[in-house]
Amino acid sequence: MPNKTDLIRDRIITIVSDDFESFAIIMEQIEPLLEMRGIAASAAEVAGVLATVISEGYVDAYELSATQPKAVKAAYDPSRLAVGVQLPPSAPADLAAPS
Repeated sequence: MPNKTDLIRDRIITIVSDDFESFAIIMEQIEPLLEMRGIAASAAEVAGVLATVISEGYVDAYELSATQPKAVKAAYDPSRLAVGVQLPPSAPADLAAPS
């Protein structure tokens, strides 16, 4: 059985796998998924796992804009989680296709 951190990790990757998502949306969607397994996670725990999946290359952080360019890759900054840093999926660095 996966541990709590692994479940949070898997849920984060699933949630952001098809669209840009704010941290608020990640929290909104992750809570019921974890509750189904009888697990509660604080925003700080989820943010910590989010930082890990970003550093491992499974997820990228982006800042979105109404003007061009619409999305700009950004460094993970936990102080920006409340203002809507957006997160799309990304292949791990060792699997990423060359650009």
